[in-house]
Amino acid sequence: MPRVALLAWSALVQVCFVGFFASLNYFTYLSRHSPKSPVAGTGQIIELNNHGSLFYVRFWEAILAQSGLGLVITIAATAGLLRWRYGKMPEASDYRGSGIVMGALILGSAIYMFWPIS
Repeated sequence: MPRVALLAWSALVQVCFVGFFASLNYFTYLSRHSPKSPVAGTGQIIELNNHGSLFYVRFWEAILAQSGLGLVITIAATAGLLRWRYGKMPEASDYRGSGIVMGALILGSAIYMFWPIS
């Protein structure tokens, strides 16, 4: 696989993973701090469900909170295009250090999501 395609793939995967975990953190934040019943005056009428706990947000907040799935689909589509074009996928050894960045990101997201906030 050409070096430029590998670098582009690596950058896309990292940006999509960062966006995915950021949207999970934002969703968790919204579920904790949003009203539990619709408030028409502020526009918080879009219902979201966090494992049975309903909360209401604005339209743009719902889009931001649920955009992580779109980023994962972007990774899958790009992977399919690279496989079709070059016949193979990048291997884990091609990234050289990306695993440390991803591990730190996942650990930071897990700490933020499960840390008790009063």
